[in-house]
Amino acid sequence: ASRSRTTCSIGDWSSDWCSAGRVLAFGVQQGWITWSRLIAWSVFLVIGLTTFYVALRSGLSERFADPALTIAQTLLGVIGVEWAYLICGPVRGVALYPLLLIFSFGAFSLTWRQIMWLTLFALVSLIGTVAVLHGSRHGIHPWALNDRDTRAALTNGCVVTMPRPGLCTRA
Repeated sequence: ASRSRTTCSIGDWSSDWCSAGRVLAFGVQQGWITWSRLIAWSVFLVIGLTTFYVALRSGLSERFADPALTIAQTLLGVIGVEWAYLICGPVRGVALYPLLLIFSFGAFSLTWRQIMWLTLFALVSLIGTVAVLHGSRHGIHPWALNDRDTRAALTNGCVVTMPRPGLCTRA
């Protein structure tokens, strides 16, 4: 029963990622994203999700302390979200919403310390992602609050931090 529940959650997660892919495909039609970036992102996620599916269904994951591979799945999700953030162009803020689902997925099966470290990883890597975006658009120029992209990045960072403390206290 445990394996079938975990497989169901992987199925739900795959469905969520497919929905995100459809939204990104719409972004391709609008000219915000290129097909090559969408395909690379999709292949990465398909390989990751397939690896988890095989490990869970075959019983290979049962050797680990966390047979559901919750931390690894969360890390894959965070990387997938931040990669989408990199490629989404002017609508990149939308790419951050799956973080809420990703952290909710593990909120009740991880300890508060594990969630804290995963949250720290997500925030630090988001800062790195924003820095890469800023550098690719502006070069090494100072961050100015009168720059629309800088303000959007700060707003997105603030939105991402809002639900995290509550998740840590629930775990």
